[in-house]
Amino acid sequence: MSKTAIKEKRELRLFVPSDLDDYGLDPFEFRLYARICRRAGKDGEASESVPNMAAACHITVNRARKVLQLLEQAGLIESIERPGNTTLRRPRPQSEWVQPQRLQELRSSFTSAKNNRGNKNSTSPKFDSTLPPELTPLPLSNLTDEGIPSEGIPNKASSFPPLTPQHEPIGEGLEKMKQVVLHNEARSLSEHLTQLVQSTLVPIFSSLVEEAKMLLAEAVQSASPRVSRSKVRNESSTRIADCPSPRLTHVLEELAILVDEPVENLQANSNLSAAVEQYPDNVEGALLYFKQALVTWKNRPGLGLFISAVRKGSKPSPTKPGGGWKEWADEAKRRCLMEYSQSYNGDIAIYFVNGAQRLWSEVRSLSWSEIEAIAQTNCLEPNVA
Repeated sequence: MSKTAIKEKRELRLFVPSDLDDYGLDPFEFRLYARICRRAGKDGEASESVPNMAAACHITVNRARKVLQLLEQAGLIESIERPGNTTLRRPRPQSEWVQPQRLQELRSSFTSAKNNRGNKNSTSPKFDSTLPPELTPLPLSNLTDEGIPSEGIPNKASSFPPLTPQHEPIGEGLEKMKQVVLHNEARSLSEHLTQLVQSTLVPIFSSLVEEAKMLLAEAVQSASPRVSRSKVRNESSTRIADCPSPRLTHVLEELAILVDEPVENLQANSNLSAAVEQYPDNVEGALLYFKQALVTWKNRPGLGLFISAVRKGSKPSPTKPGGGWKEWADEAKRRCLMEYSQSYNGDIAIYFVNGAQRLWSEVRSLSWSEIEAIAQTNCLEPNVA
């Protein structure tokens, strides 16, 4: 074992200023004050809860609460309440501490005030009737707190007189007191949680119910116009089927030839009748667009394309591709004609899906029907070296 004494304070792992050591705090007050100072850190605020603080210091929660109140009255700490959060405790400057001679006075006044006022959240412990009437509980200051090491402390239980068989052991009475206190704390915590749930979740559920009612009312209101619109659509389709105009008759006849369906089936189509009735000015352009799609598209379109063209106002595009390379490439990919492309000697080499290769300068002036003929040939005609 080394006989050299530690002279550096930082090597001691624990340094207590002399003014604090001589201030006169009892072991529990000193322990909790040291805990708060360490937890405060750089910001000077300790947010540890009382149960956690008591567990770390190996003392009961009730004693920890009493010690914290005494430290606050003595001016050593300051408590900052935060509703819904843990209370903050901040160490105060030494200039605001009370004189050391007043500590015992504060302890006495605090104990007497506690005895007179009582605790409204807890009930006084009741002792078993078998205890002797002259037996009184020991003062709290003489009891060894739970978790405190008892080395070097004399065992006060040996000073008690021997118990008679009809008397209950004192340890069992103290155990009952602890159980009553723990039961009261659990009940208080349960009541607090119940109030917290009622104050937070109940308004949220109420607002959700109100929103659901509003959404249901809006859905009912929006359903009525839909029913009326469906009735109008059915009436319009019936009116078109009963007495179609000459212009509509001509359109239906052309469509019947293009899609290979009877005119009666087209007249009974409610979607077609509603689109023609709602957008009569778009019918002619949509018909030309539909004819062009039948000729140029790889997959044969159906009647739905014509109905969509009427609603969108689509018109036929020029037979030859327009714009620059991006527009041409987008259209070629949409038609599933081009596989990929790459730059080639200041031009663009185009690789079609069938393996044919052409330059952009060669095909940009061709119509889409000619380009489709190139892409659909079976022979491979590479033009790009």
